[in-house]
Amino acid sequence: MASTTDLHRITAAARTAGAKVLLVGDPHQLSPVQAEGAFTLLVADRDDAPELGVVRRFRNEWERDASLRLRAGRRTSIDDYQQHGRIIGAPREEILDRLYAAWRADVDAGRTAVMVAADAATVAELNARPRADQVANGTVGDAGVTTGAGAVIGVDDVVVTRRNNRDLAVPGGWVKNGDTWAVSAIGEDGSATPHPAGSSGRRNGVC
Repeated sequence: MASTTDLHRITAAARTAGAKVLLVGDPHQLSPVQAEGAFTLLVADRDDAPELGVVRRFRNEWERDASLRLRAGRRTSIDDYQQHGRIIGAPREEILDRLYAAWRADVDAGRTAVMVAADAATVAELNARPRADQVANGTVGDAGVTTGAGAVIGVDDVVVTRRNNRDLAVPGGWVKNGDTWAVSAIGEDGSATPHPAGSSGRRNGVC
């Protein structure tokens, strides 16, 4: 997930310090948002790049094999997912309704659930649904600040940070990608005061 620019900075710093950099990743996985390509180029140019040989993240044996074929771009792997009922087709609005209903059922049952979408527009639409419900029932505040993506964040909203930021120090570390926060206050300058979701302690920072 490291961009080419970041790799350059890292290797330059390591060279100055006399250190060695070991790159670990998967050139077939998601690319970084910024310009990339160096990692894939390095893997392609070297004949000694090691690879993991066994998939352990799936319980079903068929899914392990299918994931590798899907990773390699073999379209026939889709047939395996279809045969095992993993692909559900319907009009877009129906799919989003069913996704939201499933998410809501999990949350109401006390589970931690996340809705995942492939594009920013759908993410924004999915984010707006639960917030509208929570504003209507008084769970979160209607007023708030508008992010660059157009989403509104108010008091008692739950947000997930999407970047590692060592400049935002918190007890025991720093703000990380994937951290979950509940907003406790909104400042007049557009800042948000969050604390870890499920915690009573507050941590100051800008989301």
